[in-house]
Amino acid sequence: MKRKGFFSEHIEKYDNFEKAFINSVRNKRRRKNVIRFGEDLEKNLNFLLEQYKAETFRTSEYHYHYIYEPKERLISRLPLVDHVFHWAILNLIEDFYTRSFIPYTYGGIKGRGPHGYMRAIKNALREHPGE
Repeated sequence: MKRKGFFSEHIEKYDNFEKAFINSVRNKRRRKNVIRFGEDLEKNLNFLLEQYKAETFRTSEYHYHYIYEPKERLISRLPLVDHVFHWAILNLIEDFYTRSFIPYTYGGIKGRGPHGYMRAIKNALREHPGE
């Protein structure tokens, strides 16, 4: 695998944390915690940026709750600040790591997933019938 480094200097930019906020609140804009975080967005993002630079950020405790539809499940979630922080890192490293996976890796990769896997199987069966 090709070595790639020096991500940190690109991660620790305000623009990246802004993009991280946008990605982490997609389809959640009306939630109270998102509105509260967004009311003083610049201050909150600068605080996260300073924590990143000082290497003092620690992931918060998970909050747990149950849902019962269609069956009982335990849901674990982190506060919004953790999502923003994790997205700031993911924005830059996701593409690098995705390209390092073999072509037959489908789970959790944008544009692949179960439908991409099914297309690959169908194509393989068409190209090699009866083998």
